[in-house]
Amino acid sequence: MAHHEQQSKTEERKQSFLAMAGLIGTFGAGAFAGSKREKLTLNMDADELRQVDLLVERGLYAGREAFLQAAARNLLHEHGMALPQASAGQLTAAGIVKHNRKSLEKLLAAGRQVELNVTGILRLADDVTPELACAVIKSLKVCGAFQASAEVKAALKDRMRLPF
Repeated sequence: MAHHEQQSKTEERKQSFLAMAGLIGTFGAGAFAGSKREKLTLNMDADELRQVDLLVERGLYAGREAFLQAAARNLLHEHGMALPQASAGQLTAAGIVKHNRKSLEKLLAAGRQVELNVTGILRLADDVTPELACAVIKSLKVCGAFQASAEVKAALKDRMRLPF
């Protein structure tokens, strides 16, 4: 029975971390770029740390520090804390960023082009056409996974920047 409880607890932690990693950030991973940085020492349960390492191994985060920074920013955002915005036209995010035809058309209607900087997953829905993507996305840098149709990926190829 104890083994089953431990497996259940591990699965709960895994789901919790995956849910945290899946939060969509509207604030930007570079939001504190101009801020003074301070060092923090953190103790974590070994099982939780293994879950973090699993997400790092899957390429969703550059390292443990990137995961913890994204988690902190997501929680600050969730609690309504005001975060400085990235410069206009730039979206820097950690986690999963999703865009569909409707969201890109809103940007296009506003006459905006964006520079996307994503650590995690960038997902462009199947209803996004190559023409729409090119009209809205000025440049693109993804450290993780870029999910889009083959046509959209091909159309954006010349706008992609290397992550490092």
